[in-house]
Amino acid sequence: MRKYTEEEILTLLKQYVTGKASKGEFAQRIGVSRTCINLWLAKHGVPDKVEIEDLMKKANIPSTVEELQAELVKLRKEKCQLEKDLEKEKLRSLTYGTLIDMAESTYHIKVRKNSDAK
Repeated sequence: MRKYTEEEILTLLKQYVTGKASKGEFAQRIGVSRTCINLWLAKHGVPDKVEIEDLMKKANIPSTVEELQAELVKLRKEKCQLEKDLEKEKLRSLTYGTLIDMAESTYHIKVRKNSDAK
């Protein structure tokens, strides 16, 4: 068994987490035990591949490129709709403000609250 430097360990952990090999396959390939991989993960606070996959499933995060592209299209459409809704609300607010200003100047009625009132 060889001794790995901290930099090598972090590089190996990155390879494991981003790769397709199971923990056992990866450990065998680099010549360490699965327990050693577990210890490295715990020591460096790196979540295990299984934990990451579970979190993605719980959060409904797409995992394939096609799913991600479909999600992106959906989110872009939603963004476009929200921008349109925001523009409508800005116009509505401007209209209400203008109406209130006209009512106050024409009929001399205080519509807005006095913010300095105690």
